[in-house]
Amino acid sequence: MINLLPEKNKKRVRNEILRRLLVVLGFGVSIILIVQIVFFLVVYFLLDSYLGDYAEQIAASEDSAREENLHDMESEITRLNEMVLSFKDNQDIVRPFSVYLSALFESVGEGIAVDGLIFETTQFGQDRGRLKLFLSGHAGTRGKLISFVEQLESNEEFVSVDLPVSNLLAEKDINFSLTVNIRNN
Repeated sequence: MINLLPEKNKKRVRNEILRRLLVVLGFGVSIILIVQIVFFLVVYFLLDSYLGDYAEQIAASEDSAREENLHDMESEITRLNEMVLSFKDNQDIVRPFSVYLSALFESVGEGIAVDGLIFETTQFGQDRGRLKLFLSGHAGTRGKLISFVEQLESNEEFVSVDLPVSNLLAEKDINFSLTVNIRNN
């Protein structure tokens, strides 16, 4: 196409086209920047909202965990207190074993040797909680064994002494076993 415009007008048209192109590009870039700013603001407020929700959830879960931990600790303390009270009640009821041992060894005379002893608490039946002492040993003669049993029966710490008849069959060198029922105070 032949351009019949004078050179001066051609420059003016070229400058006008360039100016219009720059204005359109400027408006385009401005619109893109404005749209991006709007999107960034939306994302910012959305993230800020999520951050607030997450902070509330974290605080609630920490409070819940603390509360659950406190509840567990409280139940454990209650259980331990009950156990301590139970031990205290048992301690108030039961006398020290040293009292029974000293009473037993005061009764042991010459010619009696105690080889073994076992303390036991009856767990069942109407004698529940009754303390028993099982003794085994060696007696030189039947008379010394009978004297030992009589001394145990006369001691105020013991309720009764169970001596099987089979222990009295031999005259000398008697291996015996007997049960002593202990008085509960």
